[in-house]
Parts: sequence; C-alpha cells; structure tokens
Amino acid sequence: IGDTVAASHRQSALSDLMAGIAVGTALATATAGLVGDLLSWRVMFALPPVIAVLCLLALRRLPEPARESGGGFVATLNTALRNRWVWTVVTLAFFEGAAVLGMLTFLAPALQAQGLDATAAGLTVAGYGVSTMLCSRLVRPLGQRLPITALMLIGGGAMTLGFALVAVHISVG
Repeated sequence: IGDTVAASHRQSALSDLMAGIAVGTALATATAGLVGDLLSWRVMFALPPVIAVLCLLALRRLPEPARESGGGFVATLNTALRNRWVWTVVTLAFFEGAAVLGMLTFLAPALQAQGLDATAAGLTVAGYGVSTMLCSRLVRPLGQRLPITALMLIGGGAMTLGFALVAVHISVG
C-alpha cells in the first residue's frame, strides 16, 4: 500500500486492508472453535498445510507482475537492512503483532478455562475481527478531519483500554 497508493488515499486503503485482515481473523477463529468442537482440535493443525499447498498450486498459474529489476533478492535485502526506517517499521510491526495476536492466542483458552466450550470461545474472540472491521469504517471519515497522530492516539488508547479490561476480568458478559 505504501508503494502503490497515493498519500492522500493511503489511510483509507490501510483501513480497508485492516478490515480484510480482521474479517479473516474473525472467520478463522470462529471456524477453528466450531471445527474443534465438532471434529477435533487436531483437525485445525492439519488444515493449514493442506490449504497452503492448495494456495501454492493456485498461485503457480498466476503470471509474475511486472517490476523493476532491483539487482536481485540479496541486493534488495542489503539495501533494506541498511535503512533505519525499515528497522523501525519492522520493530513496531513485531510489537503490534505480539500484542494483538498474542492476546488473541491466549484469550480463547482463558475463556475455555472459565467454562466456555471451544465454539463459544472462538466466536467470542472473533468479536475482535468484527469490531476491527466496524471501526476501520470510521477511519476514512475521521482521517479527513483529524491528523494521523490523533488517529494513532485514538487507536492506541482504545487498544490499551481493551487490554486493560481483559487483564482485569476475563468474561463474555
């Protein structure tokens, strides 16, 4: 998105990407809980490699996109590793992923420890994806009225509040 979308439309495109990722996360979490209850939790460890092979086979038929010759993978990697902004973005993405996906990883088992079955726990955690999708729809109108720093503060504040609530009390209700 950073390379292909004009800066004036970038925030909107990023919110669309977030919505798509959130929907995928929600569907995967809900499906995993349901499949775990109906069949076995072991099925959920067998499905990803099967789906990955199917995706690989489908992707082999797609043509390579046109792109500039950058001197190959090693040269591109060396250029990226020398750029401090690449390190900054990767570091921030690491911590964001650890926070969000780490929380999601432990939330469903924590709910199950409270007595919920896998389906209910999966559907509850899927609420993350639904709420992210709904809130991402607010980014476009807010992005036209507020500076990016304000959007970052609002999002970070909401995430902090959500984590604080879960840390204090894990419950569906």
